[in-house]
Amino acid sequence: MVKQYLDQKGPQHRLIFMVDEVGQYIGEDSKLMLNLQTVVEDLGTYCLGKAWVVVTSQEAMDEITKNKIKGEDFSKIIGRFYRPLNLSSANTDEVIKLRLLGKTDAARAGLEALYSQKIAILKNQIAFTDSADMPGYSNSQDFIAAYPFVPYQFNLLQKVFTQIRLMGSAGKHLASGERSLLDAFQVASQAVARQPLGVLVPFHTFYMAVEGFLDGIISQVIIQAQQNPQLQSFDIELLKTLFMVKYLKEIRANLDNLTTLSLNNIDQDKLTLRQEVDEALRRLERQTIIQRNGDEYIFLTHEEQDIGREIKNTQVDSEKVLKELQQLVWDSIYTDKELKYTQRHRYPFNRKLDEQTFGHQTNDLTLHIVTPNAESYTAMKDDAFCIGTTGGGYEVLVRLPDNQRLLNDLNILVKTDKYLNLKSSGNNAPSIQRILISRGDENSKRRQELKEILEELIASADVFACGSKLDIRNRDAKSLLSEGLKYLVDNVYQKLSYVSSGFENEDQVSNALTRDTQEQDITGQAANAAAHSEMRAWLMEETRVHRQVSIRALGDKFARRPYGWSEFDTLGVMAELANKCVVELRHAQGNVNLREKGLVAQLRSRKGMDQYTIRLADIIDPASLKIAKDIASHLFNSKVSSDPQLLFDDYKKVLKERCKELEGWLTQAEGGLPFAKLLQTNLTLLHDLLANNGAAEFFGCFRLRRDEMEEYIEDVQKLQSFFNVQIKLFQQARDDLKTLEPELRHINDPNLLKRVDLVKQILAMSDPTTKIPELAMLLKPVKDKVQQALTSQIYQVQTKGKAMREKLAEYVTSAHQDISAQLDLKNLTQDIDKVVTSVDQVASIDSAIARESELENILPQLLQKVDQQANEIIQRQSKNGSYGQATCVKPIVSVQVARIATKSLLETPQDVDVYLETLRKTLLDQIHQNHRIRIE
Repeated sequence: MVKQYLDQKGPQHRLIFMVDEVGQYIGEDSKLMLNLQTVVEDLGTYCLGKAWVVVTSQEAMDEITKNKIKGEDFSKIIGRFYRPLNLSSANTDEVIKLRLLGKTDAARAGLEALYSQKIAILKNQIAFTDSADMPGYSNSQDFIAAYPFVPYQFNLLQKVFTQIRLMGSAGKHLASGERSLLDAFQVASQAVARQPLGVLVPFHTFYMAVEGFLDGIISQVIIQAQQNPQLQSFDIELLKTLFMVKYLKEIRANLDNLTTLSLNNIDQDKLTLRQEVDEALRRLERQTIIQRNGDEYIFLTHEEQDIGREIKNTQVDSEKVLKELQQLVWDSIYTDKELKYTQRHRYPFNRKLDEQTFGHQTNDLTLHIVTPNAESYTAMKDDAFCIGTTGGGYEVLVRLPDNQRLLNDLNILVKTDKYLNLKSSGNNAPSIQRILISRGDENSKRRQELKEILEELIASADVFACGSKLDIRNRDAKSLLSEGLKYLVDNVYQKLSYVSSGFENEDQVSNALTRDTQEQDITGQAANAAAHSEMRAWLMEETRVHRQVSIRALGDKFARRPYGWSEFDTLGVMAELANKCVVELRHAQGNVNLREKGLVAQLRSRKGMDQYTIRLADIIDPASLKIAKDIASHLFNSKVSSDPQLLFDDYKKVLKERCKELEGWLTQAEGGLPFAKLLQTNLTLLHDLLANNGAAEFFGCFRLRRDEMEEYIEDVQKLQSFFNVQIKLFQQARDDLKTLEPELRHINDPNLLKRVDLVKQILAMSDPTTKIPELAMLLKPVKDKVQQALTSQIYQVQTKGKAMREKLAEYVTSAHQDISAQLDLKNLTQDIDKVVTSVDQVASIDSAIARESELENILPQLLQKVDQQANEIIQRQSKNGSYGQATCVKPIVSVQVARIATKSLLETPQDVDVYLETLRKTLLDQIHQNHRIRIE
């Protein structure tokens, strides 16, 4: 039918179908949207673009279909509409002003006169805090055009409609364009139409325009509130305003803004109105119809009211409320755990809130904050009570001003936390879960606001310390608390200033231990004289009761009242006293070397603080010190220090070195050297001196053993001379004498033997140092004589060896002349040559004599070997038939004449006759046997 109509009108004719409020037609039914799509598609197919469809809606189409029609399906539908037109409501106020708010000339004149009179009042009346741009009247024309409305209401109401619709509080027929706004402003205008000039339209008046479109769950809240006898009509009006701004981000629903929204007349007393609004809010909050979160007030739905009542009825322990308050103060506002008093002084303090401690309570200083939540707050409102409480000087008391909101919000915070924890299961309905999440967000915001409230209360608090009310000008929360603590430090640590020359690091303390001069003030006294006196007096008392003082105990003592010294200050003062020998630093029952590397670090270590001790040193006797200095000039190789402690340290160092030296010499002396007894005596002396721990004790002992030390100094020169120089001469003489001892029996010269005896005497002396140079000259003639005798004896052996060779050759010639050429004499003389050659190597006369005896014993053996060799030759010749001259050669036998005697001692002629007869018979027997005889 449409196509037929267009064909009749000709090719240039176009047909437009206008469909108004298509959004209300479609709603949430996707089938209706598809029907619209079908119509458009068919018109396009049959009419070839000559028939157009234009639809309108109070909202953008994508807003209507969001989460209702699948995105892919909706994109196909949108594709059928090629020319989307955005019809904005930006100038709605102009439409309203022209259609509803037109004024007669008389009215315009009256309004212009009113504006000129009330311009200042209007600017003060129409004011918002912490909100987006909420314009008032810019000029008289603006006032005339908008009156009895205020310019901010045009945009604000439009946003109200939009948010109510988006949040699902109204039905689908509520729109946010000109029509709905026109209706709202028309209804509001009629409500004040008969009011006198000067009237303004309060924001709750617009509720009438939306009331008919609200879901029952929302309107029921308002209706029930109207029926509540505990509420007044103004409360209901304010409740309507709270509902309309519930979801707006542009304006905060605090007391000031709600007062401005409730203005109904230009001349209305805003302070009185503000009080009325405040009282109305309190009544609504008590009925759990609204909820306060910080300084904002929130309209509650039935579900939100139910949850609000459950939260209000949640029981919490006062301890949990206090714990939350403690955490807000100590974990968020004043997080410092120690007061930074100066660069080198930091003081930890006890934390206390409403008479309840927080953390460990082991320090001298206490910061006590009293809030309106404290049980004794009423009593503490009296300044005299607080002054008396702090009279002991143990704490600084900070009394916060009374603030009911702090207590209320704190209780709500704790109750909400507990309620949310109880409802944290995942079984809640979605609407309930959304409310719980919202309450959690609100509680986080409430916690931050409580922190800000506490900061403001602390900044304006009264501060008491040491029995006085303090006048603190710096009114910042952290600064105020710090100033209070500093005042407490000034009055508690009254002897803090005694350490006028402070210490900030280990190097400064180490320097105080070892420096030669002490720091002085302008009067010439020691810079820390007062501190020295305090520490010395305390150590004196500890000594009196026989109590050992560790470094830890020393630090603890002077860190507390009335001192408050830092760790480095205490160590530094101790170091200065130790440097002056007023105190002694000890470890493992012995005094500590103050120049020991890393000593201060050891003193500060956990073990060192308990292992190192400090005590008063004995007073050094000046006479004993003088004696030690005098002797030191002879004992030390370096300059003698005038400082007693340094002199004591130098003595210990030198005496330890001398002990080590004496011990080395004693080890040598125990091997047969002199001075063993003297060395042991001196070692005992030095060990006795080193056994004294303190300087005073050492110098006192030194004085008593002065004579022994002087003797030691003399002895040590002698000992050094012997063990460093003469010991070689002494040992050489001892070795020479040991070598000469066997040879002396061959020396008959009495002068030489006298020299030997003199050397023996010198070596046996307890102190041979003066005679040692004579040893070498005394023994030289003796050594020469022994060498001469040895050389003579060697010569005798050599001569005798030559004679034996000749005798052996003579024997061969005489006894074996016929076969002498066949005898091997070279092998026979090798034994003689061997003995003669070895005699050149002997070092003693006895050895040379032994070689001579060895030659004498060899000769008979050699003769026997010659005879044996000759007999073998003769026998071989006999076997071979070589009779010739060999038949005339008789074998030789040896006869030892000494063995023939029947007795070794001949005493009578008869003994001689018997011996000779026996000898004759033996010799004749050998002759008869055709032997030749060789007498031995």
